[in-house]
Amino acid sequence: MKNRLVPVLALIFLLLFAAGLAAETSEYFFKTVPITRVYSHRDGYRIVYRRSNMELAVLYVPDDWFQFTPGAGQRGKGELVMADDPSYPYMSIFWKEGEFSHIRLYLNSNKQHISWGDLDNPENYSDKFEIDTLANLQF
Repeated sequence: MKNRLVPVLALIFLLLFAAGLAAETSEYFFKTVPITRVYSHRDGYRIVYRRSNMELAVLYVPDDWFQFTPGAGQRGKGELVMADDPSYPYMSIFWKEGEFSHIRLYLNSNKQHISWGDLDNPENYSDKFEIDTLANLQF
C-alpha cells in the first residue's frame, strides 16, 4: 500500500505544480484599504484612510481622474462606485508593472452617511489636487 501511495502523491504534487506554473498571472497588483472619512471638494476627494498599523493617513484624488475621454475611448485614473453597501467606504489602488495605474473608490451614496465630512476652508486644499499620480502612499 505504501509503495503505491508515494508515486500517486508525487504525481498529484507534480500536476498541481505544473497547473500553478501554467496559471495566467495578472500584470496588475492591487491593495484594498478601508476609508475612515471622505471629503468632497470641487477639485476632487480628500480621503482619510486607515493604515495597517491603525494610524490615519490622507490622500487627495483629483476629480478629473474620474472623467471618460470619448475620443480616446479610455477612462481616467479613477473609478467611482457609489452604493448603499455596509462594506463601504473603501478603496482599491492598482499598479501595473510597478507603476500606479488607477484607483477605485467605493463610497456610500448617501452623503448624510457618517463616512462623509465637510471641509473647513476648502480653498486651503485646492493645490493638493494638482497631482498626476499617487506617490508616497503609506500603508
